[in-house]
Amino acid sequence: MERRSSYMKKIYFPFDESFICVLKNVVKKEAIEDIELISPKGWGLEGKHVNIDKNTYIVKSEYVEELAEVHLINSRLDISIEDILVALKQINIGRLIIHRHLTYKEKELLETQLEVFPEKINEKIIGNLDEEEILFDINIPIVLVTGISEYTNKFDVQIDLYSRFKKEGYSVGWIGSRKEAVLCGGESIPEWLYGTQLSFKDKIVYFNHYVKEYIEKNKNEVLIIGIPGEVCINDNYFIGHAGELATIISQAVNASATIVCMMFDENIEKKTKIWGNYIEGKLGVQIKCFAITNRLYDYNESDVVRKIKYTTLNNQTIQKMAKIFDGVYMISLDEEKDRLFDALIAELSEEENEL
Repeated sequence: MERRSSYMKKIYFPFDESFICVLKNVVKKEAIEDIELISPKGWGLEGKHVNIDKNTYIVKSEYVEELAEVHLINSRLDISIEDILVALKQINIGRLIIHRHLTYKEKELLETQLEVFPEKINEKIIGNLDEEEILFDINIPIVLVTGISEYTNKFDVQIDLYSRFKKEGYSVGWIGSRKEAVLCGGESIPEWLYGTQLSFKDKIVYFNHYVKEYIEKNKNEVLIIGIPGEVCINDNYFIGHAGELATIISQAVNASATIVCMMFDENIEKKTKIWGNYIEGKLGVQIKCFAITNRLYDYNESDVVRKIKYTTLNNQTIQKMAKIFDGVYMISLDEEKDRLFDALIAELSEEENEL
């Protein structure tokens, strides 16, 4: 079958393993030959095989010559805007969609240096505060997914919950913590929530209006909101958003349930109690579910390089801690994801008496 002239191969750049959870959803809509995973040469991923269902995708570092729709995605590995720009100039870009959070100066650099104008996602401000400076009641169950730090698989948890609610037949909405949520059926946290053009109070009100319009437009029965960044400052070197977004979002909507994502800790029962009490006091929410990744925070190396470093644990180690503590779920195990979802449904049923 001959392809139409408007056909464009889809390139996802810069690819690393953090994109795999999104790729699993992308491949449901795209043919295998239409997808290219491009990773910078210095990352050591060239030639890596990524297996999704029965398909295998091979990571490349060279760029295709044919016209391409380029998705600029998030990555755990560092890459400067200058290196991104060098890479993009080697691609025959027909369309550029930005899923990566960029600063104003970084966006301006892309717009001035590239021949194609980047498409931005979810930057429009919704609502009119001059007319209605009020907070609306949101009368459906809302699930917040937050994390103690980055690298806690928070986005994976959101995708999994979204898929499970859909499978159960619910009209579920999802406002994700990463821009790639739009590739999986959701929307992302609005860009203006990160900026400085709105006051702290106005961000709360605008986001409340945004959520109200979102669920009315989509006729949702339940809504998942992923909170970007960390829930608070927990290290002098990793300030991030300083927990501001968690505070804004928790004030803008009343959560029916909140899931806290954490790295593994050998004293997980004590850690979950400490963090649970702290977050409940800070955000005014009740914490009943902790989603624990198979990563162990490396305090020594993180202090030396001043970046978050961790060790990935095998499932045998994680398995020993499964089903021991109430409200603690080892989400690298499929059966633990089942338990987490069942517990969430029970919590929402108790809260709303509807699900």
